[in-house]
Amino acid sequence: MIFVGFGFLMVFLKDHSWSSVGFNYIIAAYAIQITMLIVPFVHMAVEGHFHKIQLDMTSLVAGDFGAAAVLITFGGLLGKCNLPQLFMVATLEICFYALNEAICVG
Repeated sequence: MIFVGFGFLMVFLKDHSWSSVGFNYIIAAYAIQITMLIVPFVHMAVEGHFHKIQLDMTSLVAGDFGAAAVLITFGGLLGKCNLPQLFMVATLEICFYALNEAICVG
């Protein structure tokens, strides 16, 4: 759903159809990876004790949820931002997503 669903959801735009698919793949891969690292780190920082970050199925699911949040924002910004700006938006959004999750869940 993250790669194909969101990617081809943006194809209906006349000017940005194929670039939206390419940007979607790049931003989704980046968002999944950075979510898998930042969310556990923020949880550990809020709890006060640090340990190794476990990469398992739970962290992959959390990565998908973080990427979905970023790609929803990507749909609103499509055609107005270039790729480096989208990377910055993704990084900041994942940081705030992780902080929000750590506060609300913890």
